Amino acid sequence: MKKLISILSIITILMFSLTALAEDDIKVYLNHDEVTFAQTPILQDGRTLVPMRAIFENLGAVVEWEGASETIKATKDSDVIIIVVGSDKAYVNGETKELDVPANIINDRTLVPLRFVSEALNYSVDWNGETRSVHITTDIAQEYEPLFFDEFIGVPAPNVSFTEK
Repeated sequence: MKKLISILSIITILMFSLTALAEDDIKVYLNHDEVTFAQTPILQDGRTLVPMRAIFENLGAVVEWEGASETIKATKDSDVIIIVVGSDKAYVNGETKELDVPANIINDRTLVPLRFVSEALNYSVDWNGETRSVHITTDIAQEYEPLFFDEFIGVPAPNVSFTEK
């Protein structure tokens, strides 16, 4: 009986530990919708890294991978981003940019710095340390909301912020 109680105690402790770890996962939201990744986002030197293909495609970019040189090329409209795994430099439309944290390969997945990628594609990024969440937003909602109110409702738009804090 003592053995059974010990085993159940260990199982209970493990279940609570796994639940706590899951709660510590970083959540990523794009225009208020949660983005899920095959590889869990990680924090490295204070920067959130996410799988490259998933983030670029969610942001509307076409991504190419050159395995021999471990180079990522992402294109959206006229914007071209080039990132080399392990390098602290990236290129946005031919201009050299410094990376706080380089792209990295972890668990056979190429992870890129979320803030850099999002901002290079003209998205706004906010980090909420309390909820361990990243909120990526576009300005398109703010751009069209006043038009909707003025032209269709007939009153000025309310002063509303669409980015979550």
